[in-house]
Amino acid sequence: MRVAVLLLTALLPFAIPSHAGWCPLSRSACGIEGLPGSVVEGIIQVESGGHPWALHVGIGRGYSFYPKSRAEAQRFLAVALVLTDNVDIGLMQVNWRTWQKMVQRLGLGAYDLLDAQANMRMGCRILADALAGRGSFLVRLGRYHSPLPERGRWYARRVLSAARQLESASRR
Repeated sequence: MRVAVLLLTALLPFAIPSHAGWCPLSRSACGIEGLPGSVVEGIIQVESGGHPWALHVGIGRGYSFYPKSRAEAQRFLAVALVLTDNVDIGLMQVNWRTWQKMVQRLGLGAYDLLDAQANMRMGCRILADALAGRGSFLVRLGRYHSPLPERGRWYARRVLSAARQLESASRR
């Protein structure tokens, strides 16, 4: 396990995520599913900080990486997928283990999720399914992250807080 983590960390240097200009994309991707753009933008902020090539590898307690380019992210993803299928990919951190079959039914693969628009379309589909379920809004929104209600409510509160902060910042 330790060797796998060392291999992943040596493969690419950590980079501090920068604002990647995802807001206009999220508004168009949300329009496809009729989702509130501010909620999707909140998810993006919580999941990846707006970094289009963010990867989270679920080995042990998990490790997040922010490659500097799509090519670098593809190299890293190739190594990560050899080690585990528990990898969150891109802006909306689509979990490959959970959503692989749905992604493939749409004619896409793991590397396609490094494209911001493809990632957001997939993330919006997942969110639309979660919101279509039963329960309070917090429970339904939380299903994007976890099937466990308490973890989901915690996550939903983080997303809504991020969405409020983004809206406040855009008004200034």
